[in-house]
Amino acid sequence: MAGELHIIGASGFLAPHTGKEEMKKGFDEQMIQSFSHRCPYCDQPVSYDHVALKEGENSIQCPSCNRIFIKVVSDLLEKGENE
Repeated sequence: MAGELHIIGASGFLAPHTGKEEMKKGFDEQMIQSFSHRCPYCDQPVSYDHVALKEGENSIQCPSCNRIFIKVVSDLLEKGENE
């Protein structure tokens, strides 16, 4: 989800017998916008396609300004939500 803006909200429905809104179990998630990764120094777009990112800290050199910055990859992305 890096570089993406997600909206997570509860969904409800109108119960016919009470007229009150009741909540469904769970949440709905909708991606509304995606952002490109950017260099923290020159703000130019940076692609990680050419780099094999590993868990932890990764040194990345910006192709525009040639400065090196650190990209941190969390172990949560590999394990998923169910583990």
